[in-house]
Amino acid sequence: MTVEGEGRRDRKKSETRQALRDAAHRLFAEKGFSQTTIDDIAAAADVSRRTFFRYYDSKDDLLRSDVSDLLPVMLAALRGRPADEPPFASILAALRTLIGPDGPPAVAQSLADPAVTGFRARLSLVRMLAQWEQGIADTLLVRMGFNAPGDDAPSEEDRL
Repeated sequence: MTVEGEGRRDRKKSETRQALRDAAHRLFAEKGFSQTTIDDIAAAADVSRRTFFRYYDSKDDLLRSDVSDLLPVMLAALRGRPADEPPFASILAALRTLIGPDGPPAVAQSLADPAVTGFRARLSLVRMLAQWEQGIADTLLVRMGFNAPGDDAPSEEDRL
């Protein structure tokens, strides 16, 4: 995916980042999160270990970035659901757009992996899930005709 006006260097960086993510997804699905090493990911993406660390601090960091990137997709799918559909049915249907016909993506399987147990990894996951919860709740409120919390709060410009 090339952005118009993007230079060669930026394009190569995007391609490398995507290659690392694709390799990680494939390996997480095949071997599981805990059994996949950074060296495995780097080798599968045909880059060095050092290159991996230019893009991500850890496997957990790679996983977090994937989950963060999925939130806007989920919320867009939720906003596209019929307004008269019950909220729970809308959430399930929107989540199915992320899962696809072949079952949960590797990122979902990785999140469920009990090996993601480090304190920082768990804390980061809790924060991320709180963002998902808030995003889903706000989207449902707007669908029902209410302002999402913060929508009626004065903007930075209004406060000046």
